Amino acid sequence: MAAWGVLFAGSFGLPVASFAADAIGDWRDAAGRTRMLADNDAPRAYEDALRLQASLPANATAVDRARVLNLLARIEIHLAQTEKAAEHARQALALATSSMDRVGQTEAELNIAINSVNEGRIDALITAATQSLAAIDGVNRPDLLNEALLRTAIMYRRIGQFDESVTMAMHAMEIARRSQDPLALTYAHQGMAISFSQSERFEEAHDHYAQMRVQARCAHSKLMEAYALTGLGSTLDSLGDYAAAEASIRDAIDLYKQVGTPVGLTFGLSGLADHMRHQGRFAEALPFLDEAIGIYGQHPNNIGLWYALNARSSNRLAMGNIAAAQADAEQASALAKAIGFPLYQSESARYLAAIAAAAGDPRKAYVLEREATEMTARAAQEKSGARMTQLAQRYEAESKQREIDELTRRNQRQTDELRQRAFQQRWLWTVLGGSGAALAGTAYFLLRMRRSQRLLQAANAQLASAKAGLEAANRFQTGVLDGTNYGIVVTSAEDHSIQVFNAGAEKILGYARDELIGVHRPNFFFDPAEATARLAEIETELGRKMPDVSEALIARARLGLQEEREWKVRRKDGSHVPVLLNLTLLRGTENEITGYIGFFYDLTEQKRAQEALLTSEQRFRQVTENIEEVFWLSDVETNQLIYISPAYQRVWGRSCESLYGAPQSWLESVHAEDRNRVGSALRMLTVTGAYDLDYRILRPDGVVRWIHDRAFPIKDAGGRVHRIAGVAEDITLRRRLEDQFHQTQKMEVIGQLAGGVAHDFNNLLAVIQLQSTLLLSETDALPSIHEGLQQIIEATERAANLTRQLLTFSRRDVRQARNIDLGEVTGTMTKLLRRLLGEAITMETRFAPSLPLINADPGMMEQVVMNLAINARDAMSAGGRMLITLDEVKLDGDHLSTRSQATPGPYVRLSVSDTGCGIPPESLSRIFEPFFTTKEAGKGTGLGLATVFGIIAQHHGWIDVTSTVGKGTTFHVFLPALPASSLPSPAGEEPSSIRDGKESCSSTMV
Repeated sequence: MAAWGVLFAGSFGLPVASFAADAIGDWRDAAGRTRMLADNDAPRAYEDALRLQASLPANATAVDRARVLNLLARIEIHLAQTEKAAEHARQALALATSSMDRVGQTEAELNIAINSVNEGRIDALITAATQSLAAIDGVNRPDLLNEALLRTAIMYRRIGQFDESVTMAMHAMEIARRSQDPLALTYAHQGMAISFSQSERFEEAHDHYAQMRVQARCAHSKLMEAYALTGLGSTLDSLGDYAAAEASIRDAIDLYKQVGTPVGLTFGLSGLADHMRHQGRFAEALPFLDEAIGIYGQHPNNIGLWYALNARSSNRLAMGNIAAAQADAEQASALAKAIGFPLYQSESARYLAAIAAAAGDPRKAYVLEREATEMTARAAQEKSGARMTQLAQRYEAESKQREIDELTRRNQRQTDELRQRAFQQRWLWTVLGGSGAALAGTAYFLLRMRRSQRLLQAANAQLASAKAGLEAANRFQTGVLDGTNYGIVVTSAEDHSIQVFNAGAEKILGYARDELIGVHRPNFFFDPAEATARLAEIETELGRKMPDVSEALIARARLGLQEEREWKVRRKDGSHVPVLLNLTLLRGTENEITGYIGFFYDLTEQKRAQEALLTSEQRFRQVTENIEEVFWLSDVETNQLIYISPAYQRVWGRSCESLYGAPQSWLESVHAEDRNRVGSALRMLTVTGAYDLDYRILRPDGVVRWIHDRAFPIKDAGGRVHRIAGVAEDITLRRRLEDQFHQTQKMEVIGQLAGGVAHDFNNLLAVIQLQSTLLLSETDALPSIHEGLQQIIEATERAANLTRQLLTFSRRDVRQARNIDLGEVTGTMTKLLRRLLGEAITMETRFAPSLPLINADPGMMEQVVMNLAINARDAMSAGGRMLITLDEVKLDGDHLSTRSQATPGPYVRLSVSDTGCGIPPESLSRIFEPFFTTKEAGKGTGLGLATVFGIIAQHHGWIDVTSTVGKGTTFHVFLPALPASSLPSPAGEEPSSIRDGKESCSSTMV
């Protein structure tokens, strides 16, 4: 290409240098256009960048070469070509550093910072982001400076230092506003938006994202506009404008696709899934998370994959798929360990804790949550504060040591010079022997000597000051080391002798510092049995034999394998103490290994706390798992169920695991008629913190139960409600008893009224019937008068029958009880019933053999069978099947819990079932009331079932009814059975209904 340029220039007589200048200028212009294209069409920009690299002019400088390498690295980051981006950024940094190209150096550091996130290397992110700021200092490139500030702010946010993140964002905004550079303003507004979002000031964050979008358009960057739209969607979601939020994120996804960046696309897909999950649209969110995770499978990005897996885990947990949620969370936890930054590990532990709680393992959930909390605290203390302090102190100490060494060397030169001059002085005195010239020379020399002495004194003063500074730094470092509860032991890399032994180590191990400083390979700390077992593990892991456990641990550390586990160490007095040991490398300025640092923490109190927690948990379980009531506990912030007692499964008929996985299923189990009322109480629960209400639930088996539920708030140390606890009690039996009591009271009142009316009415009927009979017997009346009197007599007989039924219901009718076999009475009645039922109804009887006797009025028992059978017949107008059964049942206290006046023992049960129309639920509670009927006017008196109720009550029994509309009804009559030794009473007069065989029986139909 260069040769073609020379030939072309020569053929037109143009100077070659001028053409070369034009060529490099054109090349640089093309590089600038390609950099802009990278944010709008990454695949096309990559092709252009490769051509630019291939056509680099011969007179290109190191700056140009670094520029094209940085351009390739940035586009490869967009395209998720992580390894290529890392190599090109590294090459660009080396070129820019060697050529003092601070712009190229800054761009390379920024590319390394961005790419390190894709690589999952947080330490590299911290280094590169920090060095990018140092490189750009004083260079007039506000766009690069603001991007460096943005990356540093994001770096601080990733490691949990939010105050520093906000400070960087504010500095960026100040610089951008002064420069008015669109790209600088884009980065500045993005940083401010992120800061306001993490402070939950979403309106301000929304405004900055909106301004970011405007500036991104001015800078002609679709990529940055897409990031702005994604941020807008997130803030709109937090502000409750869900439709606008979703539209914004979908627009961002379209832009990411136009740019052709997999990294941005996964960011948009995850944002859309988050938005849907916030609205409970878990099934809709799942495909977007699957797509994002699929992209990470093709373009590895540990941190992005970690986030997506945790999001999908939460999504699956909300859908009740605990096993799949567990699998995603465990994969994310493994990634967090690979990333190696404690904050990611602590977040993974929290996800696993939530899943353990949902799976019904609150102990595991507590342990994981505690580990997460401790990991976060340890990260903040060790990885940030302690590490920065260590680096600062080491830099200061090394700097002062170099200063001291230089002063020492200068002092030595001054001393040597003085010795030499003293020797010269003695030699001059000897040779010149006191001449004037000698005196002059001597005077001159003495003046020089005094000057050298003054210089030496000044050097000694500087040396003393430097030593004092170093001693102060050492005292400060010792104070920091001794101020922590952690034991810290530092050994040298050469002979593994102890160089540092802090106060924490003295307290934990019982040794004084002076006893152990300089001791080689301190294996005596380890418990022999545990050390032998661990040594065998490491030898298997490394595939070679090691002399002892200390050497084995050091060998692992040299391979970059972190040792962080619980050990049992031996104190000076021979006792043992459990510690959490962390062994890491100590490196020098040239990254060489200078020693090994062991951090260890006394777990004694933690073990005691865990044992106390376990004991407390056991007591808690003993209470909650043995009470009849359902105890539950939920988290206010996450709206997740933390605990539900096993009684839930017995009362609700559903598993506790199903409720952990899908908390919304609880409201779905509430009876449809009560659901709105309960839902309103739940919504007010976050305001009032308490409720007390009764409602019905529908079990999976179709059984309805009444629940009394009480909830109350639990406050944290700051007085803020953070938990809601509740107790739900099954009050079905109590409600049933209350209903029966009210029904009994109502029936007694109706019975008293009916009995009084029937008694008086019976007296009136007696007079009418007597006078009518006398007139009929003594008067030779005309046939028409005779017929009228006969009708009056028949009418009074029917009226008298009604009054007898009312008196029976009111228990005023006199019964003639004797010991009878109910099977014989019922069997006799079935012969008559077959004629009454008609051919359309099939009747079947099933009588158990050897039924015990009962003490009852036979006529009344016939009345009961007759009324129930006719009631069944009328319910089957189109025909059907009627079943009459008799059997013996033995009822205990549990079966009679709803019958306060019944006694345990044997009962004879008479059951009459039909396949008729059934009884509507709203009528079921009134069927035994006198004169209540669902039949048409004139087709029923409403006294049939009332008479049955009264007869059974007189015989100290009861009657139950079950009915399903459209399927039929069953009446169960329970009568106390006599002991087996009882004999039947002598038969009396045959009941009138059997003797007469007339239709007067039919007057008892309902």
